[in-house]
Amino acid sequence: MEHSSTPAHAISHPVRGEQASAPKGEGEPFHALVPTCQDPLLPEQRRQRMAQLIQQRGAVHTRELAKALGTSMMTIRRDLKVLEQQNFLQTTWGGAVPRNFQPHDIPYSHKATHMLAAKQAIARAAAQLVQEDTCLVLDAGTTTLELARLLAGRRLTVVTNDLQIALVLAPHPQTTVHVTGGTIDPVSLSCIDASSLTMLGSVHASLAFIGTNVWDAQRGVTTSSREKMSLKQRMMHSAEASILLVDSTKYANYSPWHVADLTGFTEVITDSGLPAATRKGLLTTGVQLRIA
Repeated sequence: MEHSSTPAHAISHPVRGEQASAPKGEGEPFHALVPTCQDPLLPEQRRQRMAQLIQQRGAVHTRELAKALGTSMMTIRRDLKVLEQQNFLQTTWGGAVPRNFQPHDIPYSHKATHMLAAKQAIARAAAQLVQEDTCLVLDAGTTTLELARLLAGRRLTVVTNDLQIALVLAPHPQTTVHVTGGTIDPVSLSCIDASSLTMLGSVHASLAFIGTNVWDAQRGVTTSSREKMSLKQRMMHSAEASILLVDSTKYANYSPWHVADLTGFTEVITDSGLPAATRKGLLTTGVQLRIA
């Protein structure tokens, strides 16, 4: 059900249901993914095959494509340029990746002020769900940081892997803060290793607020590394309800590692920038969507 708040394509990700398996296709020869063809392919057929392979495989090197398709690297480079101009993919140094594919995290400094008004609106909607004297899990991120600013000083116990969130909450005596611990990721300024997983295994929270850099109807929530995938999944499992906080500009993008389908969240809170047709499509698939 859609609410309105008044105060308020890929390197194959792990198969859904598998906790930490290798990306699909890893370990098998690249040429095994390419159907053999006795007759030479026409240029348009070759480009179509290349686009399909890149969508299936994710990041692909020029040399692999040339060997698999039985043509020269010069021809492959020309074809990749054509496909890039047609918005089928993005060329990289030595190869190509699907368009809208984000293999790496965005540095914290680059996203701190991006879509700030939308993030604050999302945070206000999320804060309305929080009751006093409860335990929360706050995932790392700039939207969850805005939520933390609204929760500071309330009678809450907060578990977080985000150092910035901990610093916002810690000066307020009524708010008890626990940091998950472990190695600090310099890009997200958050704890990401097995120590965090162990600590979260002993937590039983009322709500987990999860952040993400990318989301998509088909692929759900994905992330850039196996460690972050496991951490987000553990956060969700540690709480009675999981709320996804994500702005609309991140929609229709994806990363290598699958965290959860959108229907795996109790609610998804986003901003009014999400197109009406996209909202309708998400609601018809059972996503509990709230527009802040």
